[in-house]
Amino acid sequence: MAGTSYFGVRIVRHARRDMADLATRGYTGVLHTYSENDLEYYRGTMREIVEASHAVGLTVQVEPVGARPHVRRRGGEPLRDVLP
Repeated sequence: MAGTSYFGVRIVRHARRDMADLATRGYTGVLHTYSENDLEYYRGTMREIVEASHAVGLTVQVEPVGARPHVRRRGGEPLRDVLP
């Protein structure tokens, strides 16, 4: 399996194009990050991006990023509404 991570893009038409490009280049898998911001505002969008990945034959993994208080944030993640 040859895979890569894919994060930050939440415009479905761009993600579709990117997923097709990954598959054309021989990648067989993709890891999508899923943040609290995605859970709150982009749930449907993330569903479409995962579906687009599957549609071109990619195996999909999803990694929750910054979703729990004890997980350290990575750079660029928005602040939580409620801080512990």
